[in-house]
Amino acid sequence: MLNIHKGEIKDKINELVELAYKGDQEATEKLIKIKKELGGN
Repeated sequence: MLNIHKGEIKDKINELVELAYKGDQEATEKLIKIKKELGGN
């Protein structure tokens, strides 16, 4: 299991969301990848 706290994951995802909102294409792609890995569409 990953040795990462849920709070850290939340912070990283929030950071990616903020960057994606500002138009960061790489952040958007990472969020899409995370969503697919977690079983989302």
